[in-house]
Amino acid sequence: MCGMPDFIAKGQIFDRIDSISRGSDRRDKIEKFLKDLCDGGQDYVDVLVRHGATTNKFEELHLRKHWLN
Repeated sequence: MCGMPDFIAKGQIFDRIDSISRGSDRRDKIEKFLKDLCDGGQDYVDVLVRHGATTNKFEELHLRKHWLN
């Protein structure tokens, strides 16, 4: 496709989600993150925001409106 790069880069938000969910040195934080994700009573984006996947309100709104609606 004209104008498209040869690769699709992972967005910064999703890169942060990866870092939240990985790393043996942060076992306590990972377990809390996974526990929150498994709690069906919590909104997914709220869990991501609470655990640092977004750095500002714009990113949170972008996730809610364009990705995880």
